[in-house]
Amino acid sequence: MDKSIKNLKPCCLLLVLMLNIQPLSFSQSKSNQQIAENQNMDSIMQIYSLHNVYFDVESVDIRETEIENLEHILALLNKYPDIVLEIKGHADKRENQRISSLRSKSVFDWFVEHDIAKSRLVYKGLGAVYPAFTEGNPESNQLNRRVEFSIVK
Repeated sequence: MDKSIKNLKPCCLLLVLMLNIQPLSFSQSKSNQQIAENQNMDSIMQIYSLHNVYFDVESVDIRETEIENLEHILALLNKYPDIVLEIKGHADKRENQRISSLRSKSVFDWFVEHDIAKSRLVYKGLGAVYPAFTEGNPESNQLNRRVEFSIVK
């Protein structure tokens, strides 16, 4: 691993990996250093947090309260047109694979309706295979009915 990557804060390292940015090293040219100095990585990460979107029981409808989360991700996609977003649907243990796929498709459709090219989006349902919580109480089940996001390119 490059020495300059080892010394980055975890949040900055994530941004470096997500956006394929080269961290500064002393051998880089002056112009590259000026560009990197103008980027405030911590504020970019806060602005573009990829928060989960949660769903009601047996529902694939996006809650009104979740739209703001999607709008933040939409802003990221608009600002960085080379990013490809992975949309992963999950279900609680009472639900099934199909509903998790439909949840991720619902979010996929929302982005397409907001002019994001289908080629920049990948969606899949993971069922109840990767629960956020395993307790099985109503609060845990709610947190398992979600869509998660990750940058794949």
